Amino acid sequence: RPAGGRSGQQLVSDAQLRYAMDFADAQSTLSKGEKDWAVLYNVDTPSTNEFAWVYQEREFYMLRFYQGRCYFIERRVEAPLADIEGVFKYYPGLLGETPEGTMSRDQSLWYSHWMLKDRDVELTAAVREGDSYLLTYQEFDPLVLGEALRVQESELASQPSEVDPITGKPRPS
Repeated sequence: RPAGGRSGQQLVSDAQLRYAMDFADAQSTLSKGEKDWAVLYNVDTPSTNEFAWVYQEREFYMLRFYQGRCYFIERRVEAPLADIEGVFKYYPGLLGETPEGTMSRDQSLWYSHWMLKDRDVELTAAVREGDSYLLTYQEFDPLVLGEALRVQESELASQPSEVDPITGKPRPS
């Protein structure tokens, strides 16, 4: 369902989960509104946590944590063109202009990327049906990303399980 009628700043401030938040804060947010959240998957290791959840059947979140801190967030939300325009105007005001900003001639695809000192931010909007767009927001620390994924793989390999950590189904033998 499209979000509708929100400014770029409102669409950003409406986010339920945020980059750099503590894992305990994310767990608290998810448990407080338990009826509003649907879990897609959770993968926990001693040093990492990764989960994907859907909020009120309209917003997708995927977060990755390393040593209890969120180093990667992806949020997807469906919104009308007016909201998309607002988001793509809001972020340059917040993060500065970027040379990595573009839009297709027919406005069916929008993209911007900011490389900041401590993180990268990417925005993508792709037309779906009519005036509806899928907005994808990613914010991540590229220096932590590689190390955290290596640690997660290593910890998962050292804790073999008969159950796949993402699907929750038994692994094929």
